[in-house]
Amino acid sequence: MIRPTIPEDTPTLLAITEGTGLFSELDLEALDSVLLAYHDENVDLGHRCVTYEQHGQIVGFTYYAPAAMTERTWYLWWIVRQQADPGERPRPANCCGSSRRAPARRTAG
Repeated sequence: MIRPTIPEDTPTLLAITEGTGLFSELDLEALDSVLLAYHDENVDLGHRCVTYEQHGQIVGFTYYAPAAMTERTWYLWWIVRQQADPGERPRPANCCGSSRRAPARRTAG
């Protein structure tokens, strides 16, 4: 389920982000500041943060904001997904969560 992010999600979102091993301590501090500003004022400026839950557990989030001096243009600031468990096989998915793969392309020859 995708839902609006609430302030109580922040510790979990920070933990998931840290758990990816892709972000520095400075990145995590920046994310903490971004989420605080989001809930304090940036949501009123059109910024959006959505949280992705699977089986009632938060597993990821996306943060995006409108690009200044444009119409209907957005900047994607953060997109983070919890790493799969070691025994879990990754599953391809489209934006709607479908695990169907697109048909393979044929090549001439």
